Amino acid sequence: MTPTLHDVACLYINLDSSAERRRQIEAELNPIFPHAMRLRATQHTNGAYGLAQSLLRVLDIAEVLEQTVVCVFEDDFQWEVPKDEVVTHMGRMLQMPFDLVLLSYHMPLVRLRELAPPLARVSNGQTTCGFMFKKHFVPHLRRVFQRSVDHLLGGPPDTFAVDQTWKALQVQEHRTYAALPRLGKQRDGMSTIENKPVAYGGGCFMILLSCHAHRHRRQSQDLSSMPFPYRYFVGSVGHETAEVDNDTVQLECGDHYEDLPMKTFQAIRWVRAHYPHIDYVLKSDDDIVFDFERLFELYTSLALHRVDYAGHLVSARAHWSKYHYGKCKDKSKEKPVFVHTVNYCSGGGYFLSRRGVDACLRSEGVYSSHMFEDVATAVAVNAHNLHAHGTNIHTRDICKWD
Repeated sequence: MTPTLHDVACLYINLDSSAERRRQIEAELNPIFPHAMRLRATQHTNGAYGLAQSLLRVLDIAEVLEQTVVCVFEDDFQWEVPKDEVVTHMGRMLQMPFDLVLLSYHMPLVRLRELAPPLARVSNGQTTCGFMFKKHFVPHLRRVFQRSVDHLLGGPPDTFAVDQTWKALQVQEHRTYAALPRLGKQRDGMSTIENKPVAYGGGCFMILLSCHAHRHRRQSQDLSSMPFPYRYFVGSVGHETAEVDNDTVQLECGDHYEDLPMKTFQAIRWVRAHYPHIDYVLKSDDDIVFDFERLFELYTSLALHRVDYAGHLVSARAHWSKYHYGKCKDKSKEKPVFVHTVNYCSGGGYFLSRRGVDACLRSEGVYSSHMFEDVATAVAVNAHNLHAHGTNIHTRDICKWD
């Protein structure tokens, strides 16, 4: 019988001295795992050794539990996506064969392949902050965690910490996967393992601009290998709210070509409100074909180098533009628009970091006064001393127009 979330045991690791973290992790887990069990973490001057000891005790408990699937969380774990989506994604995972699933992994270090949401093959997946395993896999986990215990007091943590030794399990012979999209991350703050403040990056969210008239595009666009959480964004039509699909958000703006700048602004604002831990936004359209593995590789490279604004670079000199002629619903908008000299990333696919998103959210007036959304975004980020970084996103067919 296929297990459901009700059939999953949940344990979290927490030091007696970390009462605030206990409160935080219980608040995170309670809506999904109301019967999560606390395991008193092993206190040790070598935090990595204490964690390894604690995880071995987790395995001891797992072996005597009735449940065949176990979720384990460190007390600084936090969900990165809304909890209703966590339930959906984990429910889908439980329908699939696996040995071990990393619910959290550090970006941009992780490597993913064979993208097949809700899972992807994983290598170099660090952090034991949140993971799920089948009970039959306990001997394999015990082997790598015991290796950490045996060597950590005399060897370097970079080699023998549990999130390093368990990389031996991230091979083809085991069904070891990463959750796709990533469901959680390590909370920013003081790490009891590293004994210093840490701030591991959030993930990426994809914005896909669309409109009611192009529902057929949304239905035909292949997003089956999408590595990021995403939504289509459409505007309003008339005074009534039109029916939209579950993957589509209707914004309080127009739904025509001339409304694209404000649609972009409102979509970015929606993402910040609903996915506050996300560090990158990728803006694209409903008529784009993606190579998702290359897209994920590009994203991790940009995140590694902390690039704030990147895509296919266009260098525009000052000119009067008629590009919007024949596209606007409101024909009074079809008059020449002056575009100042600017380097911008074309709208088919560009990334914005958290700093880039912040700049956009402070620039509503820029979006409301520009005809072209991609130019408006460049103007918004330039005003905050962020500038376009050119990538091969189109030339390598990572994002190309259908």
